[in-house]
Amino acid sequence: MRLLAERGDVAALAERADRGDDDAAIRLANLFVDRGDVAGLAERADLGDGWATDRLAWLLGERGDLVALAERAGHGDDHAARRLSILRHRQGHR
Repeated sequence: MRLLAERGDVAALAERADRGDDDAAIRLANLFVDRGDVAGLAERADLGDGWATDRLAWLLGERGDLVALAERAGHGDDHAARRLSILRHRQGHR
């Protein structure tokens, strides 16, 4: 699995993740984070990949993209809602 991630083999990692391989899902989500690939994370998150959902919320938060976090939270993304809440609290918004 490590080799697939090191090679950046998104297709192979996604295939394994789709079959329920958590290690592949984690590595794929982290690969997208390393690449700054919000679209790749969002696609996986929208398919129900919890690892991608978590990492997407983290990446959007790191970028300070409160609008995207709020949009995802508004569509039921609990990870985005928690991250948004944390960031707003840090900024003094309640």
